Amino acid sequence: MGKAGNPNWQPGISGNPGGRSKELAQQQSAARLEAASHAGEVIGYLLEVLRSKDEGTAHRLKAVFPPLKQGLHSQ
Repeated sequence: MGKAGNPNWQPGISGNPGGRSKELAQQQSAARLEAASHAGEVIGYLLEVLRSKDEGTAHRLKAVFPPLKQGLHSQ
């Protein structure tokens, strides 16, 4: 079995020599700040869904846990 990865890559040479652009880094930072400004509203909504008796427990948990899991892993 051969080596994994792109066969065109050379040892010791970066596949991304320019790195991440400053513009992209600034856009990502701005997006994180915008999302964080809505955190209280989002948490309130998730609690409302979690406490709702209109849906079964499984549906409520499926609605609440993915955003929480994603939020915890983005730190």
